Amino acid sequence: MGKTIGLLMAVVAIWATAEIYTNGMGGAFGGRLASLGLVSEEEKARGPATQRVRESVQRAHDSQEARYDALLEE
Repeated sequence: MGKTIGLLMAVVAIWATAEIYTNGMGGAFGGRLASLGLVSEEEKARGPATQRVRESVQRAHDSQEARYDALLEE
């Protein structure tokens, strides 16, 4: 019985971690953390980690493309 409870706790911990990682603190669990006041306004605005990474990669890609365009004009 103890092993079952331990395994269940591990599964719940992994699920909670994945939920917070993919949706951010503001969007995790359907926004329930935000509605309870456990999340600051700044963290709500930041968004999930995957979205921040996607935006960062897009900015880097746009910056590199602008550099190539500037070099090709010369």
